[in-house]
Amino acid sequence: MSFKKQWIILYFILLTIIGSLGFYFIGGDEWTILDSIFMTIITLSTIGAQINNCVYSKKLYQNNNCV
Repeated sequence: MSFKKQWIILYFILLTIIGSLGFYFIGGDEWTILDSIFMTIITLSTIGAQINNCVYSKKLYQNNNCV
């Protein structure tokens, strides 16, 4: 693997970790680390606005009739 690809992969891993920690601390007691990682990934992939109502239920693994 080239040096440039290694830096790109490291950059996205660090970005995901830092973003997840930010969501976790801002979310307070209501957010789990899994919720924070999920929000970071959907934010970075720009699909966050489409499933925003489902995330506010604070349970990623339950079917809350979110469409």
